[in-house]
Amino acid sequence: NNNNNNNNNIQSVEIKSCSAIGKISCLNCNQIHAIEDRIYLYELITEQDPLNYQHLNIQKLSIQLSRREWLMQTYQTQYPFAIARIYEFFESESAGDIIVTAQKEFDFGKDFELFVKNYRGGHGGLRADQTISPFIIFGKNINKNIYIPTCLAEDIGTSIFWLFNQQLKHSQNWDQTKFDGILLPNIFIN
Repeated sequence: NNNNNNNNNIQSVEIKSCSAIGKISCLNCNQIHAIEDRIYLYELITEQDPLNYQHLNIQKLSIQLSRREWLMQTYQTQYPFAIARIYEFFESESAGDIIVTAQKEFDFGKDFELFVKNYRGGHGGLRADQTISPFIIFGKNINKNIYIPTCLAEDIGTSIFWLFNQQLKHSQNWDQTKFDGILLPNIFIN
């Protein structure tokens, strides 16, 4: 549901749960091309927060953070990184007007997935149990015992591409600006 905010012409997405409503806006999506530089504003329309982000102490029922800050502030919540994920989903030309996700232990289809049968709401949603997975890497030029509390799939892709680039001796071709992710810190031995 992309709505134009008449006051400042900001695109926004309304999120609803059974008892709460919120709104997500991207304050600078039209001006900034780098996805990492985006600032998202999350506003509560009702007193209850549909994403249960109470730990953020949302002042005056709104908070704005960069894309990476949303990840860092919410990765231990029930809905990690939901603000950026919801907004970015609706940016796609092929996105519909509504997202519906199944409650935990429920699925919308009966045995429609070939290998896992009825997956019981375990894939494709916003909940932590649907989005968080460990990433373990081992090998030459990899530091040992490094723990990174959270990252995005695009960070892993960027880092693996960088590692292959180094091994192929093409480091002069490395251009971080061509990637949506960041190079994961302290993983690789220089």
